[in-house]
Amino acid sequence: MTAKPPLFSSRKSSLPLRNPQADRSLMAMILLMTFVILMVGASSVYFGRLAGGWEAKLSEIATIEIDDSKFSLKLQKELESFLDEQEIVSSYEIVPPQEVMNAVSPWLDIEGLEKTDIPLPVIINLSLQSTNTLEVEKLAFSLKAISQDINFQSHQNWLSDALKWANLIRLLSIAIACALLAVLVLALSLLVRDRVVLNRDVIDLLHVMGATDHYILKEFLWHLLAVTLKALILGIVFYLAVSGLLYSFLMPDNDGTEMFSSMFSLSDPYILLAIPLLVFTFVTITVWRTVIKAVRALP
Repeated sequence: MTAKPPLFSSRKSSLPLRNPQADRSLMAMILLMTFVILMVGASSVYFGRLAGGWEAKLSEIATIEIDDSKFSLKLQKELESFLDEQEIVSSYEIVPPQEVMNAVSPWLDIEGLEKTDIPLPVIINLSLQSTNTLEVEKLAFSLKAISQDINFQSHQNWLSDALKWANLIRLLSIAIACALLAVLVLALSLLVRDRVVLNRDVIDLLHVMGATDHYILKEFLWHLLAVTLKALILGIVFYLAVSGLLYSFLMPDNDGTEMFSSMFSLSDPYILLAIPLLVFTFVTITVWRTVIKAVRALP
């Protein structure tokens, strides 16, 4: 009984292309490159969405801080009356003292302390209808006119810096991915050219028997793309496993039932399709061009 060939194996070829050691080296290189490019691509998408989320949620938020000892019922009424009249302010909320205490508790050991033991400011959150610089500065100036103890923060400065860093990391990730693709193409072209040179005698014999360069190209292409497909599948599986473990390590409060869905938390599903397809396309083009050039260069 004839043994069934393994999945994605190379078909029977006129060329002695099966070289387990060389195939394993090629597979390891493509697997590693696929994994790294997936992680880099996912990071690029993650930081892009993170920056977009910050901009959407924080650009129209401002904060008023007042020393608790300076805050009085009279000042509160003046502020409420003033804010109600401002078109730029869509809504506002005085944050309860307990929420302020809970917000700083992760950084300060304040368990068991009372409000009188540690001075916490009065916080008023504002939702703005406009982020126009002149209008925001006018609002800040008017608040200072009510009381010099009012500290108004629109968060625009640090938000702008945060967005710059997030976008810089995103661009750096894209540059790294492009560099890795270039390295993959260069290394693959060298490996394929060496494989052609090693099979020089067989290629010459096939030419004598009437085989065309196109036939020889198909033999190389089929074998190397089968190896590439295996490496891409293993690279995707490795990426899913590592990203899932990273998520479970960084987010230990989530139960295990969410681990599979968390594997996509650093990226979108299209990343898992687009990047392997891109690598496969680059490998196909590289093998095609390298084999044709190497075969035609043989004496």
